[in-house]
This record gives sequence, structure tokens and C-alpha cells, in this order.
Amino acid sequence: MEKRIDQLIQYLNAIEDISKHINFSTNLKNTKNDILIKAMKVMQVESISILLIDEKKGEMYFDACKGERAHEIEEKKDTLKFKVGQGIAGWVAKMGKPVIINDPVKHPNFYKEIDNITGYVTRNIACVPLMIKNRVKGVVEAVNKRDSDFEDIDRVVLSNVGALIAVSMENIELYDEVIQIKNYYMNIIENMPGGLIVMDKAGTIMSCNKTACGILGLVKAVTIGKPCKMALMRQQEIASVLIKTLAEKKSANRLELTTMGNGNEKITIGYGTIVVCELSGEVVGVGIIFQDLTHIKEIKDRAEKILT
Repeated sequence: MEKRIDQLIQYLNAIEDISKHINFSTNLKNTKNDILIKAMKVMQVESISILLIDEKKGEMYFDACKGERAHEIEEKKDTLKFKVGQGIAGWVAKMGKPVIINDPVKHPNFYKEIDNITGYVTRNIACVPLMIKNRVKGVVEAVNKRDSDFEDIDRVVLSNVGALIAVSMENIELYDEVIQIKNYYMNIIENMPGGLIVMDKAGTIMSCNKTACGILGLVKAVTIGKPCKMALMRQQEIASVLIKTLAEKKSANRLELTTMGNGNEKITIGYGTIVVCELSGEVVGVGIIFQDLTHIKEIKDRAEKILT
């Protein structure tokens, strides 16, 4: 009994240790490998694998493997594919239920071809579904527990390992989605026909698109992250507009001002301002959207001279 309690404490400590690997990591491959190595050690198994479902093909494939058969599987993983429902792992993926099988050769769902291809001899298996957003995305499979059969506590530990891997995968998936959305909007901002400069509530320039750089002769790398008055040293008129907008927390539109353009010439810009707020309503920054009206103003002035 005392031995079992010690083993349970050891398993719980291992799960806590493994859980630390999912925090702040954006390298999913390294995270999965770290989790598998620690799980293999604490469960005292010869190998442990993640198998994922290719939903388009209805197949399962080895995504990661650690232990005695890892090298063989890595070399032959292109041929180590099987249908969902086939083999122990395929059955677990199809049914979404964990299993422990201590005599797999006699089990009707055992898929001998994996052993035949890798030259490995499977003595016992523990396999749990990998659940993400209530959908089975694959399985985590531990093979050949050293010196004993698998027990219920191994299923509990492996289920926790699977849950941690699923959290890691979901975190990376969400991170990638955020990056994609961010890049999408950044591309929109960069390709706007007008200039855009955004300042946060601390007075630091946070964004300056390529149109703004082209009109004003700014260099993005030395503009973003600088205090407004320093970044817009040659365009103090624009800096003043941003500071005033932040102080008044009020946007404006269809205004004009004269400032320094790309070079040493004075230009006229038409602009509007925006106030950037959180969903709570708290103001977190302001921006100015503008276009160079110099050429239009010159044409207008010539036309007026001709008419008079």
C-alpha cells in the first residue's frame, strides 16, 4: 500500500512537472518531445508515441515518438499509416475511449503490421484519445511497460499526458490564428492608400505604415517605439495633433495642416484623427490618417489664378 502511495505521489509530481512545459512555449515539436520523454520515464515504458488523424484521408500517422522504436518509426513513418478504426490506436481514435491491453497479440484489433515493419515486439499497450475541443484528433500510446503490466493508474497518468499535449496543441493553434489575424490586418494597414500613424496612451509611436513613411520621409525602424515628439521631430505639427487628440479623447475629420514632407519641402496634408479604445471603453491610443494634398492644392491655386 505504501509503495502504491509513493508511486501515485511520483506520478502526480511528474504530471505537475510536465505541465510546466506547456507554458509560454510556441515550439510545439519541442514541447511534445519534452512531454513524451518525461512521461516515458515516469511510466517506465519502452516507448511512447503521438498518432494523429489525417481527417481528409481518414488515416492515422505517427506525429512524434520517443523510446526504443523511435528511430525505426521516424525512418518508416511514411509507410506506417493505417485507417481510423484499424489497430488498437485506430480503435481508440474511433471510439474516443482509453484502453489497457496487456496481451495485445490475442486482441482482435491488434495490428501486427506495425511490429512487422519496425521489427518491434509489442507486449502490452496503454492508449488514450487526444481530445481537442471535444473532438478526437489522435491518440497517445505507451508501449511495453518495463517489468510489469499496465494498471489503471497508468491509464490515468497517460490520460493526463494526453490532456497536456492537447492543451499545448490548442495553445499553438490559437497562437497561430492570432498571428495570422495580426498579419492580415497589418497587411491591410501597410497597403492603405493613405498614411497612418498610431500613438499609444503613453505617447509612444506604435505603428507607421509605408504610405506615411513615403509621404513624410520617415524610417519605420527608427520611428516605431520612439516618443511621439522625438519620432516626429520634423513633423511637430502632426505630433501636436496626436497629443491634442489623446488629451481631448475626441476624433476629428476633414482637416488640413502644413508640415515637412519627404525631403525639406513643405507639404499640405488632409487628415482625420481616430481614438483607439478597448472594448471596455478605455482609451489606449490615438491615430492620424492622412493624404498628401500638395499637388491638388497646387492645381487648385493655378486654376484660381487663371480664373482671376
